[in-house]
Order: sequence, then C-alpha cells, then structure tokens
Amino acid sequence: MMMRHKTQDLSVARQKAQVELSSVQQRLAAAQRRIPELEAEKKAAAAARNFKEAARLAAEAKLYSNDRDTAERQLQECEEEIRRVEREEEGKGEELRTMEEMAREREREGGVARCARLRLVAVVARREMESAAEGEDWEEAEGLKGEAEAADSEADSLKEQYGLEGEEYERKE
Repeated sequence: MMMRHKTQDLSVARQKAQVELSSVQQRLAAAQRRIPELEAEKKAAAAARNFKEAARLAAEAKLYSNDRDTAERQLQECEEEIRRVEREEEGKGEELRTMEEMAREREREGGVARCARLRLVAVVARREMESAAEGEDWEEAEGLKGEAEAADSEADSLKEQYGLEGEEYERKE
C-alpha cells in the first residue's frame, strides 16, 4: 500500500510541475510578444523626440526582458523536474510491479502448500473413517467422511485456481 501512495505522490508532483510549466510558458510567450512591441514604441518615441516616453518604454522592455530570462530559467527547471519525477515514477512503477508479482508468487506458494496439506488431511480423515467404520462408530465415520470431502473439495478448488498438476495434488482414495 505504501508503494502505491508513493507513486500517487509522484503523479501529483508531476501534475503540479506540468501546471507550473504551463504557467511559465504563458509568461514567457507574453514577454516574448511584448518586448518587440515595446522596442518599436521606444523607437517611435525617440524618433518623435519624446525621450521621457522612450526612457519609460526602455525600462518596461528591460522588465519584460528580465521576466523572460527568469521564465526561461524556470522553464528549464520545470522540464528537469518533470523528467526527474517521470524517471522516479518509472522506477517506482517497476518496483511496484515486482512487489505485486512477488506477492502473487507468495500467494500461489501458500495455495500450493495448502492444497498439498488438504490432500493429506483428506487421506488421514479417510483412514480414520475406515477405522471408525471397522469399530462400528457410524457417527464418527460419517463426520470423518464429511471432513475428507470438505478437504478434497477445497483442494480441488485450489488445484484449479493455481493450475496445479502432479500426483501430490490429486485426490487419494
């Protein structure tokens, strides 16, 4: 369960980084659009000998240029973060698949052992049933017969569930 939470946390981190990336891309695009406009307006103001307006436009262009540079750095950082998270997600995903496979294998091993044990329980119950029948304890014999049938029934179910083959998984009368 803890591994699933870690992969979910990574997924959330990736989504957050992608949202941040989108935001930074929008800021970068806005700055890249506005800088040439401001430069053109500054040239027009300088040509019109409106130096105060040209200075204001130059300062605004400088702010947009700084914002563009910051956005470019943040863009790289976001892209790196997304790649890092994706690599980590991939590693955790593989680790999770390995752990799930190991859990399935352990479950199968438990099923195999339980099937073999149930076959032994059925054999012992039948032998005790025969002994009880020889002693004419019909009630005990009937109870042991039910126990043997129940053990065989559950073992048959496990045999089918796990695709078990071999003499040790077959009914023994």
